[in-house]
Amino acid sequence: MGFVRRGACDATTWSALQRKSTVQAGLLSLPKIGEVRARWSRTLPCRPSSVTVIKDPAGRYFPSFLIDTDPEEDRARLGEPDLDSAVGIDLGLTLPQALGFA
Repeated sequence: MGFVRRGACDATTWSALQRKSTVQAGLLSLPKIGEVRARWSRTLPCRPSSVTVIKDPAGRYFPSFLIDTDPEEDRARLGEPDLDSAVGIDLGLTLPQALGFA
């Protein structure tokens, strides 16, 4: 458990079976670490199935949550997607990211 490999970003992941994490206002509780202060950018729509804590080269930590939501509930909450919008892809990136719209 912990940050095993070294690289541009170090990370460790807890799945739902490994942890009993608690997400509260301003706190994230992780096993073997305890309560960690967190600044939330938004509320999670449901309980996360896993959490990955990433340490960037500057020494900052960022939690990343994997959640499974119902597409019908998302449409009701967010509205229908704008079909006239576009997504650009830069093929020259060394670390690609994917955006998906259901």
